[in-house]
Amino acid sequence: MLFGTFFLRKNERKMKIAMQ
Repeated sequence: MLFGTFFLRKNERKMKIAMQ
C-alpha cells in the first residue's frame, strides 16, 4: 500500500511537469 502511494505521487509529479 505504501509503495503504491509513493508510485502514485511520483506519477502525479510527472503529469504536472507534462502539463506545464
